[in-house]
Amino acid sequence: MTTLKQSHRRITQVPIMETATLDIVKSHVENSDKMKVLVLPALYREFQKSDGAQSAMEGILPVLKNADYIDHIVLGLDGANKDQYQEVLSLMKKADLPQKLHVLWNDGPEIANWRESLASQDHDNRPLAPNKKGKGRNVWGCAGYAKALMEQEGVAPENTIIAMHDTDIVTYDEFLVARLFQPMSLDQDNETKYVKGNYPRYTDEKLNGRVTRLFGPPLIDALARSIQDNPEYNTSGTRELVHFFRSFQYMFSGEMAFSGDMLNDIELPNDYSMEIRILEQVYSATNDTMPNAIMDVQLANRYDHHHQGMDGLEEMTTQIAAALFDIVNKKVELTAFDVNTIANKYANRGELLAKKFGRVAEMNGLSSNVDKEEKSVVTFSKTLLKALERVEAGLEKPSHSWSMISHVAPDATTNLYKAVLRSGGILEKDIATVHGANDNTANAPGFISKLTR
Repeated sequence: MTTLKQSHRRITQVPIMETATLDIVKSHVENSDKMKVLVLPALYREFQKSDGAQSAMEGILPVLKNADYIDHIVLGLDGANKDQYQEVLSLMKKADLPQKLHVLWNDGPEIANWRESLASQDHDNRPLAPNKKGKGRNVWGCAGYAKALMEQEGVAPENTIIAMHDTDIVTYDEFLVARLFQPMSLDQDNETKYVKGNYPRYTDEKLNGRVTRLFGPPLIDALARSIQDNPEYNTSGTRELVHFFRSFQYMFSGEMAFSGDMLNDIELPNDYSMEIRILEQVYSATNDTMPNAIMDVQLANRYDHHHQGMDGLEEMTTQIAAALFDIVNKKVELTAFDVNTIANKYANRGELLAKKFGRVAEMNGLSSNVDKEEKSVVTFSKTLLKALERVEAGLEKPSHSWSMISHVAPDATTNLYKAVLRSGGILEKDIATVHGANDNTANAPGFISKLTR
């Protein structure tokens, strides 16, 4: 997968070369004095064994034991009752990790009450906190907690690196997580604001990643070709934005890193459009004079995680297409005729790609099922008109950014920290150090009770 091609002037694309050893990557990260926070948005089921095999998190935690260059791990836990939450806490403690650990029990009463209190306030006709469960709300809470850590440790947002990755990765290794922190660790001028991870997805048997291979790129190509003669497409900046999306190796990956100031300004949606909505905002926050502000970095030579069935992928593609159409529709009105044209062009391009990837698989000793992949393309194409209908009906607005929330409700992040503390989500050994290793008041009698009032 090594290529030195640079496909967009705003994106620095970094492949893995044989010279990029783990020792070199780690040395770059370890030599940086920036605060490093790893966010893990997780479901309880990712701590459960499947068919006798270890859970995904059981494979991830031993790797993180070696990653002592990370200062904080913030685990956002969804889908857990009280007993399951205690089980996860016990597992995290047993892992004996060197980082300061923080577990946000999103279904617990303390965080639920905090969220409800925040949601009772609004700005711009939107509540300050999202109510709908999902990965977006989980990441939103973790981002707020990361902001609380910056505030309590007195670290400037631009001197903070916040990385995140999915928690169902079955090919996890230390190179992947260190690589996420590497670009901003090397960046002494605080120019780099966003890192997007990429990787080839395959097992010993077949290629994976159907949505990225067979949906995202051909859909964007079809959209661009279908409306390329529209004057507004060419003059409104939409053409450049669409090209920006298309330039990423793996635009839907959940592995990414932000500078603290960038993440504070991001509005997070609560569905499968999160990755493309983030890219839209990153594009708006940067410009062509910042060559290394955005980096598209290969994290692994091989990557795999747990897979969704076709029903889940159908809803995923509908939400992604709706977000893409909504973004374009801000400047270029899309009609049903336009989307029918896009769907036809997409289907043709997608079926062609299915045949191409069939040959790629064959030449690499993998099995392929071109007929099955072509049927996936047909299914995906049928979601496009449904996506336009959702846009016309009005999509759910994203959560407010933490910069905005803190402006309207200055105590929001402090109160979130207190809620996690009351829930027992901060391991006891970390309560004092979170507030500053040199702050003697952290160990003074009554300090903890003062926090929890």
